[in-house]
Amino acid sequence: MGLDIYFQKVKPGKGVNRDSVEELDHYNNKLVRDRFRNKTKRLMARIDRAVKISERTELITKLREYVKEVMEYDWYYDKLTPELTNQELREKIEQLTKIVYAKNDVYFRKVNFVYAFFSPYLQDECCIVTKDMVRELIAHCNSVIQAAQEDGLINKKGEIINKGDFYYHYQEGENWMNMTQERRQEEEERINKLSEHVADGHWVEVAEDELPTQSGFFFGSTDYNIYYLSDVLDCKNKFEELLAKWKDDEVVYNMMSW
Repeated sequence: MGLDIYFQKVKPGKGVNRDSVEELDHYNNKLVRDRFRNKTKRLMARIDRAVKISERTELITKLREYVKEVMEYDWYYDKLTPELTNQELREKIEQLTKIVYAKNDVYFRKVNFVYAFFSPYLQDECCIVTKDMVRELIAHCNSVIQAAQEDGLINKKGEIINKGDFYYHYQEGENWMNMTQERRQEEEERINKLSEHVADGHWVEVAEDELPTQSGFFFGSTDYNIYYLSDVLDCKNKFEELLAKWKDDEVVYNMMSW
C-alpha cells in the first residue's frame, strides 16, 4: 500500500473526449486488450495447426514471451505451459485478456512531491497533463539539481556523489532481517549522520520552494535527503523522455492512487 502515480499517453480515437481521463483510460485499455486478443488468437491458430511437438513447444514459448512483454509479471506467463491442452491454453488466455491494461509511460511510487506539483490540477485524483506542465516540472527539478550541484552532492553528469554510502552496507551473508540489534544500530547511526550533513545544505531551501514534499496517507517520507534527490533526478529523466516521445496528436493523463 502506498501512493502510486501513473502517467499514460494515448492517441484518442474518433468520438473519444480528449478532456475526460475516464474516457481516455477506457479507450487506452480497450486498444491494449484488442491487440492482445488478436495477437494471441493468431498464435493459438498456429498452435492448433502444429503437427510436431517441437513446433508446438516453440509456438507456446512465443506465446509466453508475448504475454511476458505485455503483462510483465511471471505469474501470468508462467501459467502457459506445453503440458496444457490447446483448450486449456485458450481458457488461460481468455482469463488474461480480461486483466490486460495499458502500460504506464511514467510511474512513481511514494514520490509525493510529484503529487504536490499536480495537486492544483487534480479532479477525483486525476487530470489531463499538458506539455507546459511537464516543462515546468522539469524546470523545478533542474533548479533543485543545480542547487545540489553547488552544494557538492551531485556531479556534472547528474549523478549523486557517493550515493552508495547512504545505503545499508551488508556484510557477506547478512541482510537487514538477520542483523544483530547492535549492527542495525551502527548502520542507522552511520546513515543518519550522513543524512544530517546532506540536510544542512542550501539546496534544501531551494527544494522546499521549488518541489516541496507533501504528507498524506502512505505518501512516504517528506524528508529532504539523498533519496529525495534520487527521485528528483529520476523525475527529470522520465519526463524528459516522455516529452521527447510525445506526439502532438497524443494526450497524456495522470492518475493517483494509494
